Amino acid sequence: MKKLIQFILLWGPVIFWCGLIFQLSSAPIPSIGQTYWQDWWIKNLAHIVEYAVLCWLIFRAINSAREKKNWFMPLLFSVIYAISDEFHQSFVFGREAWWGDVAFDTLGALLALFISSSIFNKKIRN
Repeated sequence: MKKLIQFILLWGPVIFWCGLIFQLSSAPIPSIGQTYWQDWWIKNLAHIVEYAVLCWLIFRAINSAREKKNWFMPLLFSVIYAISDEFHQSFVFGREAWWGDVAFDTLGALLALFISSSIFNKKIRN
């Protein structure tokens, strides 16, 4: 029972976050900014943040009880999910797949791993 609770606590947020990303990409998105560039920055920053959170949640779930941290699998899962999200958007009315979004998603995942690595290495030194 303890392992089930631990599994739910670790992987539940990952599943929730993936569902949230799927939900957000299932509806047409209106313009957010007043200008094209403002809209572009806001939307791409949102991509970076949502995939940074996803990668961090996966990193946390995979590495909760590991001495040696796995940095590759959270990145791989995040990139695969980003690709599948863009593929999904290609079927949503009012949305289109743009592979540049995958690049921003990957940037967010890498940012999360960089921050996690910095925190992890700082803990080891102390």
